Amino acid sequence: MKYYIHDKSRGCIGNSMLWRKHDHHGYTCDVLDAHEFTEEELPEYLESDDLVAFPVNEIDCRVSQHMDIFQIPNGIGISGKDLKPK
Repeated sequence: MKYYIHDKSRGCIGNSMLWRKHDHHGYTCDVLDAHEFTEEELPEYLESDDLVAFPVNEIDCRVSQHMDIFQIPNGIGISGKDLKPK
């Protein structure tokens, strides 16, 4: 079985959990960027009480997508004032 590791001390960003990244350097809210740990890897990483492993299959079936506002280019959105005749 594979696992994602969440750090309770870092909590969440908004309502998104933070997961240990693929490269083991930092954390991410994006499960697609999270490392999938094997059962053999868990003892090395779960030495701290702040770290909790969750089964990948239990998390993946509950993931919802979101849009990162910093990925939207300026000027592509339309507001009500854009629809008014000039």
